[in-house]
Amino acid sequence: MSERPTPLPLTRGRMLRRGLFRRCPVCGTHPHFRYGLILADDCETCGLHFERVEGHWLGSLGLSVIVSFTLLFATLVVGAVITYPDIAVVPMIVVGLVVAIGFPLLFSGTAKTLWTAIDISMRPLELGEVAPGWVLLGPDDDPLHPEDVADGTSLDQGDP
Repeated sequence: MSERPTPLPLTRGRMLRRGLFRRCPVCGTHPHFRYGLILADDCETCGLHFERVEGHWLGSLGLSVIVSFTLLFATLVVGAVITYPDIAVVPMIVVGLVVAIGFPLLFSGTAKTLWTAIDISMRPLELGEVAPGWVLLGPDDDPLHPEDVADGTSLDQGDP
């Protein structure tokens, strides 16, 4: 039986990068998105339940709104600067509508995985929130092997 490699330490930066690229913040695999938009309930690799508490996705919604409004504002400002002094209102409205409708749809999956990473960094996972064998470590922790999680002991890594 082949052994799974020891997971990398679960640092805040690593989780945020994984979330930004639509990956599971814990294990780094691509979660299953139905229709490209609807995130699966659990990660197939590590078992992380993405909706950790009731109302979890409100943070994702807020993140999506902030990023979408910022992009829409930047689009309108750039359009006004480029077409100044005769501002092209109709083309700016068309481009603004495309950005206002299209970007949130495309960004929703990223917002969900990124928000889950932010949530985990603010409210760390506890044992039992992921499948056995996935050990959650900080940057200063010693690695544990999956069989050590059950009895709560860690491997002696020797002197640093």
